[in-house]
Amino acid sequence: MTSLAEIDRAGNDLRFIVKIVEGDDRFQKFFLSPRIMPSTKKELIGKILTGKVLKSVINLVYIMIDKHRENMLVDVFERFKQLADEIRGVESGTIITAVPMDERDFQLLEERIQRFSGRRVTLNREIDPSIIGGVVLWLGHHVIDGSIQHRLDVIRRRLLDLKPQLQAD
Repeated sequence: MTSLAEIDRAGNDLRFIVKIVEGDDRFQKFFLSPRIMPSTKKELIGKILTGKVLKSVINLVYIMIDKHRENMLVDVFERFKQLADEIRGVESGTIITAVPMDERDFQLLEERIQRFSGRRVTLNREIDPSIIGGVVLWLGHHVIDGSIQHRLDVIRRRLLDLKPQLQAD
C-alpha cells in the first residue's frame, strides 16, 4: 500500500517536472517535438531527473515519451492531484468573483464551504468580470451560481416566458 508521504512525494516530483518543461521554452520544444527520437528524450530526462525524483515518476515520463503523449504531462499531473486529494479526503473547488476577494472574506467563505460539504476544501480563485457580482462556486462536479449575471438571466427567462401571456391580454 502506498503511503500519503509517497503520494505527496510523487505529486511534488510531477510538479517539478511540469515546471521544468513549462519554464524553459527550448526544453519544452525539445520535449514536445515529434521529430526527436524517444531514446534521445529519455536519455536527457534520465540525466536531468535521476536522483532528484522518484524512479517511478521517471518511468511514467518514459512511458509517456514511448507512447508519444508528452503533451499530456500537465493533464496527468492535474489528474494525479485530483486523485491524491480524494485519497486525503480533500475536495478541490473554484471560487469565481467579478473582483478579487480580500483574504478575510475568502477565508470565511472557505470555512463555510467546508462546513457545508463536511470535507476539507481547497479553493482556487478566479476573476470573471462578466458575472457582474456575487460568487460562482465549483465544488467537485457541483456548481452553485450566486452571480448577478445568473440572476439577471433567470429574470430574463421568466419575462420571456410571460411575454406570450402579456401579449394575449
